[in-house]
Parts: sequence; C-alpha cells; structure tokens
Amino acid sequence: MDDYLEKLFADAYGREVEQEENIVRSLPIIAAIASVTLLVLREFGDGIPGFDWSPLAFLLHGLIIAIGATFLYVLVFLFVALRPRQYEHPKNTLAIRAIADGIVDFYELEGLDGESAEAMALHDLRQQMIDQFAFAAANNREQNRQRQRARSRAFNGLVAALTLAFVLVGTIYSVQITNAAALATAGVSAAE
Repeated sequence: MDDYLEKLFADAYGREVEQEENIVRSLPIIAAIASVTLLVLREFGDGIPGFDWSPLAFLLHGLIIAIGATFLYVLVFLFVALRPRQYEHPKNTLAIRAIADGIVDFYELEGLDGESAEAMALHDLRQQMIDQFAFAAANNREQNRQRQRARSRAFNGLVAALTLAFVLVGTIYSVQITNAAALATAGVSAAE
C-alpha cells in the first residue's frame, strides 16, 4: 500500500508543479487578445462622434466606458492570477537525510539491531514522505485552482472587451454607411 500511496502523491505533486507553470504560459494569449482589442479601438476611435445628448452618442460612449471597465476587470484578475502564492514542497534532500539518520539512531537506542533499525526507519521515513507529498499536492492544487479561476475570469473579460470593441466598430461602420447614404441621397436631390 505504501508503494501505491507514494507513487500517487508524488505524481499528484508533480502534476501540480507543472500546472503552476501552465498559468504563466497562457499570458501571451491574454496579451495578444488585449493588443487586438486596443488596436481595433485605436483604428476606429476617430469615427466616434463628440458627445452630444443623442442616443447614438450615449451608445458609443457607453461602449467605450464598458470596454474600459472590462479592461479594469481583466487587470484585477490578472493581478490575482499572478500574485505570489505559498506553494509547499517536500523537505530538501539534506533535511530528509538528517531525519532518516535521526530515526535510525532512535531505533538503535531503543535496542534494535542495525538492520531492523534501518527497516523501521525506512518505513517511518516513507510515511513522512507520503504525508509531505500529500500535503504539498493538496496545498498546491488549491493554489493552482485559485490561479486558474482568476486567469479564466481575466480571459473572459478580454473576450467581452473584444466583443464590445467589435460592437463599437460595427456601430461606427453602420453610422458611417447610413450618413454616406444620406449624403448621397441629399446630393442627388440637390442636383435635380
């Protein structure tokens, strides 16, 4: 049973350490989406009319405010995802060696011969390592869950900002086409 538990918890610990690195690997994707959103806003920002009290101005300026709010939302959750975490790791090799020597010494002082003392010490040390891997894996899993939730929320916020930016562009484009058609119709009427 100890073999199974040792492998199970050591593998779980390894997976959680790997997951910690996966969070950072997703940052370029988030940066790319943010860049595309800002590029779209920069390219089409000139088409936004000055604020007057018309429904169109409220819509366009409201979309800009909503995009800004989603970027604030994204920044908050990126901070949460990237803030330092308290990850747990098994003791270092020197500490483990000192513990093993101490356990062997304990059993030898209890009167066991060298071979029996080492066998008991190995069993006890193995139990401690299983416990350390189990504790570290559970702690690191929770830390990674919090990071993944925050990263997911930041990503969703970016998708919302990009969607709002495209709605803004579509609205500006529709207004420009409508205005161009109205000007063309007015020009034809004036020419007649």
